[in-house]
Amino acid sequence: MYVEKDWCSSKLAFAVALSCSAVAFASKQWFAVKANRGRCKLAKNSNMLSFVTPPRWWGEKWREGLYAGNGRIGANVYGGATEERVLINDSSLYRMGRTTVVPDVSEVMPEVVNLVNDGEFLRAQKVIPDALAAKNFRPQAEYPLPLAELNLHLRHNATTSGYRRVLDMERGVATVSYNVGGTKFVRDLFVSRTDDAVVYRLSKNGNGAISCTLTVELPHRVNARTYEGVCEMPDGVTVTYDKQFVCFAARNDDTGADYGMVCKISPLGGTMRAETDRLLINNAQQVLIVVKTFVGSRDKKFAELKLELASMRDGFEKMLKEHAAVHAKLFNSALVRLNDGADKNVEELLAEAECGHLLPELCEKLYKFARYLFVCGTCDDGRLFTPTGLWNGSYKPYRSFLTFDGQMQTSYLFALQGNMYQGLDKTFDNFDKFVGDYKNNAQRIFNCRGVVVPVVQAPKTGRLGTTDVFGVHFSGAAAWLCNFYYRYVKVSGNTRFLRSKLLPFMKEVALFYIDFVRVNDDGNAEIVPSPLPMRLGDGYKLDGRPIVAKNSILDFELCRDLLTNLVEACQTLGVKVDDRWQKLLSALPKPQTGSDGAMKEFVNSIIGVDYTGVSNGTLYSAYFGQGVNLLADEDETFLYKRTADRKRSNPAAQNSFNTAVLASVYARLGLADETVAALCDVVRGTVTNNLVMLDKDWRGMGVCGSGVWSPVQLTSNLVFANAVQQMLLYCCGNYVNVFPAVPSDWHYVEFRDMACDNGVTVSAIRDDYKGQFKVCVSGKKDFVVKLQLPAFVRKPVKCNIDEKPEGNCFELKLQGSKAVELTYKIPQIKRKNK
Repeated sequence: MYVEKDWCSSKLAFAVALSCSAVAFASKQWFAVKANRGRCKLAKNSNMLSFVTPPRWWGEKWREGLYAGNGRIGANVYGGATEERVLINDSSLYRMGRTTVVPDVSEVMPEVVNLVNDGEFLRAQKVIPDALAAKNFRPQAEYPLPLAELNLHLRHNATTSGYRRVLDMERGVATVSYNVGGTKFVRDLFVSRTDDAVVYRLSKNGNGAISCTLTVELPHRVNARTYEGVCEMPDGVTVTYDKQFVCFAARNDDTGADYGMVCKISPLGGTMRAETDRLLINNAQQVLIVVKTFVGSRDKKFAELKLELASMRDGFEKMLKEHAAVHAKLFNSALVRLNDGADKNVEELLAEAECGHLLPELCEKLYKFARYLFVCGTCDDGRLFTPTGLWNGSYKPYRSFLTFDGQMQTSYLFALQGNMYQGLDKTFDNFDKFVGDYKNNAQRIFNCRGVVVPVVQAPKTGRLGTTDVFGVHFSGAAAWLCNFYYRYVKVSGNTRFLRSKLLPFMKEVALFYIDFVRVNDDGNAEIVPSPLPMRLGDGYKLDGRPIVAKNSILDFELCRDLLTNLVEACQTLGVKVDDRWQKLLSALPKPQTGSDGAMKEFVNSIIGVDYTGVSNGTLYSAYFGQGVNLLADEDETFLYKRTADRKRSNPAAQNSFNTAVLASVYARLGLADETVAALCDVVRGTVTNNLVMLDKDWRGMGVCGSGVWSPVQLTSNLVFANAVQQMLLYCCGNYVNVFPAVPSDWHYVEFRDMACDNGVTVSAIRDDYKGQFKVCVSGKKDFVVKLQLPAFVRKPVKCNIDEKPEGNCFELKLQGSKAVELTYKIPQIKRKNK
C-alpha cells in the first residue's frame, strides 16, 4: 500500500534511554504463551547450535571452533574428541603496529586537484602517497596477538563414538561430548562475565574415569594462508607446572611488556602429577580448570593471580549460574524465531543451503549466532568489535583490523534495531579522544580545517594508518561515523551524549566539508579528490581503472546525511544552525543514472559505470542512510534495485560483507525473494561449518568473490543479521513497517522487542499454521506511530484500544508506556507431514 512520504518527515522526538530492564515490557508475557510444553522446549533448543563433526579447516582449525567470551577474554575450543585445543585470547593484546607522525604534504593538494580536473586520474592518485613516502611515512596497522593454547590429550582404552559439539548461545557455554564404551565424556567451557575467567570442566557419566595430559604453549605457527608472510614468534616464553597451577608468560616484542595466563587445575578423585613440561591426571571423576589472563610483569601477576584463583571457592555450576544470568540478559534483549518445527543440526541446514535452498531455520540460527558473537566480543569498556573478534589464532591475520570506510559503521547497525545498543555511546570515546590527530589529518593531507578520520588508524592514535590509495584519499569516514552515532541517538534518546560529545564532533566534520567541497559557477558542489566507492586493498584488482577521481556519489551522500542530521540535531537541542550548512546542502547533486539504468559511481564525470570494486558504497542511501526506502517513489526504487542487481550479477565484485549489504538493500526495498537469494549467496560462498563467515568464496564456486586469501570476517555475520532484521521490521521516524520483506513460504515468523526511533519497541508473530497474526507496539511516552502491516491483514479480532483500526495502514496513538496489542485472523494452512 502506498504510504505518503511525509510520514518520515516529523521532527525528531527523543525518548528517554531505555534500560535493559525497561525493554522487557508487558507484551512479553502476551507473546510468551505457548500451546504446550513441547513448544517451550523448542524455544530453548533454538538457541543452541549443534554439530556432529569437528573443525576441519586444515592448518587453521581455530576458524571452525566453538567461540566463547566475555568481551575481554576469548576462548576458542577447536580440537577433536581426544585431542582438545582451547585457544585463550586477551582483548588488549596487539602487536606489529607502527605509528609515525603524519607529515605535512598539503602543498601537493593543488597538484592533485589540477590533475583530476584534467582527467589525469592515475597520475593524480599517486601524488599524495608518493609525497608521504618521500617523507618516510610508513605506518602499519596492528594485528591481534593470540595469547596461548591449553591442550588436552585424553587417554582411553577404546575408540570413541557419538561425537557432538554444542554451543549454547543463551548461556554462553561450549560443550564437546563423546562416548567410549558405556561412558559419556563431556567438556563444558564458558568465559565468565562475573568472575572474568575461563571456566572449563571435564566430567563423565558412566564407569570410566578421566585420564589426560595437560599442556600450555604458544599457538602453533601454522598459517596456511598468511597473505603478508609469517611473522616472528613472540619470545621470552616460560611455562611452569606445579601441583595445582600452570603459569604461562611471553613477551610482546612491540611493547616489551609481559603477557600470559595462570590456570588453576582442580581434579575430583584420582591423582595429578606435575612434570617439567606437563600435568598428568589419572582416573579423576571430574576436573575443573579456571584461567585468568594478564598483561604486565609476569612475576607480579603470577603471584597475584595465584592468590585470586586460590580464593575462588565456587564450583562450576554456581559460577555458570551467575555468568549465565548476565549473559542471557544481553542475548535475549530481542528475539527472532523463524521456525516452530523440529530443530536440526547445523550441518543439515548448511547442506540444504549448498543446494540453493536457504531455510528460515538457518537464517534464525545465523541471526542468533551474530547476537551471540556480539555479546561475547564486547563489554562495557567501549572496545570495538573486530573482524576476528576475540578468537583469532594466527600471528598476522589478513584483514583483521577494523576499518572506518563503512565496515565498522555498517556492522554495528544491527545492534540498534536489535536492542543491543546500551553502552554504544562509550565506543565513541575511540574517536572523541583523537580529535587533535583528526585535525592534523585534515590540515596536513587536505589543507582544510575540521577533522578527517582515517580509514585505518595507526595504533593508539587517530593518525593515518595506511598509505593505500583509497585509504589516503577517502575523507568520508568521519561523516559516516557521525551518521551512525546520530542513528544511535534517535533510537536510544541519549540527548546528553548528543549535546556533549556528538554535536561538537559533527560540527568539526561539517567545517571540513565547508573548506573541502567547492561550489562551481553553476552552483553545483564538487569534491576533488574523491575516491571510487570501494574498500581498502582492492585497488590491485582494477588493472588501470582509477581509484581517485571527482564527485563520488558516496561522498555526496555522506555529506548530505551529515548536514541534514546536524541541522535536525541543532533544532532539537535549541542550538543555532549555521547558514553555511544549509547553503552547502542545497548545492549537493543527486544521484545520476548511467546508460545501463544503474547508478553512476561518479556524478558529472566522464568515468563510466564499472562496479568492479567490492564495496557497495554507491548504494549507501538504500542500506545505511534513510534517503531510499519503502517510502520512495517507483523510479527511485527501480534505480537502486537495478544497481543492486548489477552488483550481484558480478560475483567477482562481491564478498560476504557486501553481499549481505546487498541483501539489506533488497530488504529495504521490500523485495523478499531477492533478499533471500543474496543471503543464500553469502551462506553458499563463505560460511564455514561453525557458521563463521569468511571474506569470500575460497573454493572457486562462483559465489561471493574468489581467491585463496579468505580470512575470517565476523563483521559479515553482523551485517547478515541486520539484513534479517530489515526483512522483519523497517522504521523511519514515526513510520513502522512490520514484515516488509518476509517470503510467502516462511510460515512461522516471530520477533520481539526490536527497537525503533523515538523509543518505540515492536514485537510481532505471524503463524500461518494457526491462522494468526499479532503485533505489539510500545513506547516510553505519548507518541503517534504510522503502522504498516502486511497486505493480508484486514481488521483485528482483538485489541486493547477503544477503536479498532481499519485496513493494514493506520495511525496508532501510544500513551506513555502502555503497549498497544492487536490480533488478526489470517489465512490458515496445514502443516506438512515430515
